[in-house]
Amino acid sequence: MNKRKMLRWGAVALSILIAVVLIQIWQRAGILLSLDEPVEIFATGLSRLRGYILQSRVAILQLLLRITYALAATFFYRLSLQLLRRYYPRLYRYVYRLEGRFISSMRIQNIEIINARSTIKSIIFVLRYLRYVIFALIIYLYIPFILNISPWTESVGDLIFNSLTSVLSKTALAVISYIPNLMTLCVIFAISYYFIRFSSRVLLEIEKGRIKIPNFYPIWAKPTSKILIFVVVGLAAVISFPFLPGGNSPVLQGVSVFFGVLFSLGSTTVISNLVSGIVLIYTRAFEKGDRIMIGDISGDVVEETLLVTRIRTTKNKVVTIPNTKVMRSEVVNFSKSSREYQDAPLVVHTTITLGYDVPWPKVHESLIKAANNTAHTLKSPRPFVLQTALNDFYVSYEINVYTNDPRYLEIILSELHQHIQDQLNYEGIEIMSPHYLALRDGNEITLPSKYQTPDYTKPVFNVKLSSNPNNHD
Repeated sequence: MNKRKMLRWGAVALSILIAVVLIQIWQRAGILLSLDEPVEIFATGLSRLRGYILQSRVAILQLLLRITYALAATFFYRLSLQLLRRYYPRLYRYVYRLEGRFISSMRIQNIEIINARSTIKSIIFVLRYLRYVIFALIIYLYIPFILNISPWTESVGDLIFNSLTSVLSKTALAVISYIPNLMTLCVIFAISYYFIRFSSRVLLEIEKGRIKIPNFYPIWAKPTSKILIFVVVGLAAVISFPFLPGGNSPVLQGVSVFFGVLFSLGSTTVISNLVSGIVLIYTRAFEKGDRIMIGDISGDVVEETLLVTRIRTTKNKVVTIPNTKVMRSEVVNFSKSSREYQDAPLVVHTTITLGYDVPWPKVHESLIKAANNTAHTLKSPRPFVLQTALNDFYVSYEINVYTNDPRYLEIILSELHQHIQDQLNYEGIEIMSPHYLALRDGNEITLPSKYQTPDYTKPVFNVKLSSNPNNHD
């Protein structure tokens, strides 16, 4: 507060004081005029005026003393706020400078258990809220003191001070009596926090491949971490419940039982999906990025959670499937063999049917040539052909080709079909059975014109007439 403001407030206080004195003199003069005899009026008035002047001097001194107290209290109040505003940021900077000198990280080998930066942030968090407590304490002391200075507001100040003192004393007694339970909660919290932190760091190192445990796959690290966090937090909550304020209250116990029943009744499907998700993860049915087929839905896995599985189809449609439905369906994984079994890549196959008039060695050779011309396929192992059925009018041929990139399944099959058509047309083999017979009467050959011989002519229909009138064939 600068000098101008102090002079202004002093002038206002002096004006109020003069006004109070004049009012009191006016009231006293009214009392003096009520007397009857002039001599008595003069003598009595003079004595009373002398007494009133003495009383006024005492009152003025008391008022000036109270104003001094108020100004002093206001000065210290503003000074305290200025000190908090000026020196608390310096305290923050000092705590930050302690990093590396007095506060350092705790490590076990290459795993960091306690981070120094996190410790600094925790100290700053405590100091920040301690600042709010100090500010509230300053206001708590300032307001009742100001109210107690004036006789008109002294009762209000006492009421506020006594009320707050009573509340704070009860709170302090409750906090002191709660300290053993609070220490127990702190121990439970510390053990749970550092166990979660340690296990999460270990599982993260396993996921990155820096730590290897036999028969524990890196893909299990992240879900295992989530399960551990859920179990540890749930166990800590159950253990901590009796030590919470009001934990033994029948009302709180009844409410907790009520919400527990609601959760158990309403979360049946959620728990089922959760269990199914855990089973899917630990059986390693598929991973993120795999090309899979669930029922009639085929696509790439974009997200695998404990509740649902999301697949992006080849048409860029994202399909969300509950894990319970995934467990009830057959899951075909096209990527697993290419990723984990390098000596047995994925086989892509398709089937065609040809008549018995086409030599099978020629068909095998044509199909293998078509497979070798297809992109995204392997030349080794070599493609192969299987004759899967000998039907009444045609033979079923299955061409099989290897690939290490299941993302191009549809493209491989489409291109393989194109090359089969081109190759068989080049060899003069028609893919028309069983609807067409090998012997034609007037039907044009089904090969494209560029594959037909230059001397080819369309056959005509032959009609045979019988000389026997009784024969109607």
